Amino acid sequence: MNICEKVNPAVSGADLRVCRWSEAKSNTTMKNHLSLLLAAALLVSCDGFSSASVDVDVEVQDMTEVLVINAEIEKGKAVWAHISYTEDIDAVVDTPQKFENAATVTLSVDDGSSQPETLVLVTTGTYANKGLYAGTTILGAEGKTYTLTVKIGAETYTAKCEMFKEPGIAWFVINGMSNKGVYITTSVTSGGGGGKSDGKSKSAAGGYAEEWKVLDPAATRDRYMFEYYVNGAHLVAKDWAIDDNRVVNSKKDGISDQEGLKLFNVTINPSANQYLNFRVAEIDKPTYDYYNMYEKIVRGLIGVGSVTPYNPKSNFVGKRTVGNFRAVSFSATPGLAPPTPCTAVSKGAVTIQFAASPTDATDKTSKTPYFTKYHLYSGTVTGVDHKSTKQEITPTTAKDGINLAYTVTSPASGANYFRIQVEDKDGFVSPLSPEVTADTTKDADKCESGGTTPTGQCGDLTKACNPKTDKACIGKDKKVYECTGKGIWTEQKVGSMTCGGVTKQCVTQKSGWCQDTNKDWWECKNGAWSKYGGGK
Repeated sequence: MNICEKVNPAVSGADLRVCRWSEAKSNTTMKNHLSLLLAAALLVSCDGFSSASVDVDVEVQDMTEVLVINAEIEKGKAVWAHISYTEDIDAVVDTPQKFENAATVTLSVDDGSSQPETLVLVTTGTYANKGLYAGTTILGAEGKTYTLTVKIGAETYTAKCEMFKEPGIAWFVINGMSNKGVYITTSVTSGGGGGKSDGKSKSAAGGYAEEWKVLDPAATRDRYMFEYYVNGAHLVAKDWAIDDNRVVNSKKDGISDQEGLKLFNVTINPSANQYLNFRVAEIDKPTYDYYNMYEKIVRGLIGVGSVTPYNPKSNFVGKRTVGNFRAVSFSATPGLAPPTPCTAVSKGAVTIQFAASPTDATDKTSKTPYFTKYHLYSGTVTGVDHKSTKQEITPTTAKDGINLAYTVTSPASGANYFRIQVEDKDGFVSPLSPEVTADTTKDADKCESGGTTPTGQCGDLTKACNPKTDKACIGKDKKVYECTGKGIWTEQKVGSMTCGGVTKQCVTQKSGWCQDTNKDWWECKNGAWSKYGGGK
């Protein structure tokens, strides 16, 4: 299997996948294991009330290490290549990965429009002397065919690929609202924010689902790969590929009459308060074949009824290699998911509180918010939507010093209903947040608690959990974790759980738990906030 992570080395703006492969057994060996299991089953004989089995030993040889070459050239960017070796499947987890730092790597353009370029081994920074080679002069261009040649000792490896034109994206929608502010009901979303019919599990904060339309001519067979970014971070394990023969093209759909594929990400749902970026590129068949099996392995789609899993097929010609060289030109579109608000009423004024805008997760020094505008939709009856009263608001930092807050000084008397929408610097917008309510006749602070009440300190979060019996808990990092439907411990997004003020009185049955600016947890006991200090 392989473990990949995305890094951003300071070389030519490369978006690098560093893959760690473990391989000790060949396909034949894996089939031998399956045959052994079958033979063992057949050799069990029943004699009345007892059974007997015969042990069968099959000799299996370990494979020698395999060269791994992973390389990419993107439109407008220089090429990069990462070269390493597989390790034994029985190797301990912290076994140092073996890199190839003595290769000669050359990129050439088949039409001769550029002189061949020799890539240089990166010797500084995080990935210094870790098998990363970078180019500088040849920049990716659509319509060009590239050949990457790798020489290691007496062995030569070559791969060829063509960069197709970027496919184009007709539209992108989250929960019925396109990122350009057009409201429709698509095949996987319904309502103004919250409802959906695709069967994907709802997120903890609102239940968001996305869909987009990739321009695709029906007359030709094309293949595409998709990349998923959250707050600037590339989630490599969520990448996937598709053959357009698997999806029926559509034309008129309420937004665009252009021919294309209506798709949604099968691996993940958007969550509240996220800035997303979706990228798609047309790829050749060798790259599709590679990613098709890569996706099955990473997502665990290989089951009992599947064919014997194998390493993703490499497009390099040479002595036994794993990996892929691809040329890609991406179309990209942003997606915005709004924060989940809460309300507090004091002396007839309503304060709406919500999480501050996310920033670039890959740049720890960046403080620039993705969301530059906030829109408040309101009404006096439930069912606030995109047609309700709308105003642009300027929130300020909330009392907790973490979240944002906006005070409605002259709300309607009685019940008021609100939803938040966010906008980025380029004018792209989010769907509306879940609806919240506030009754101006009753002072109440609904921002002091929320989410799932943690019952104690977490145990081993790497172990599987039971969503029916395992309750939310507080980890060593002072974050709350809850057991998802897939049996995996997942961080619970705090949002409205931030304490509004632990010096105030509280109502034990309603206030529950909250977290202060120091990330410490407080619980309401006998009408007063008490700092949490114990485990289960």
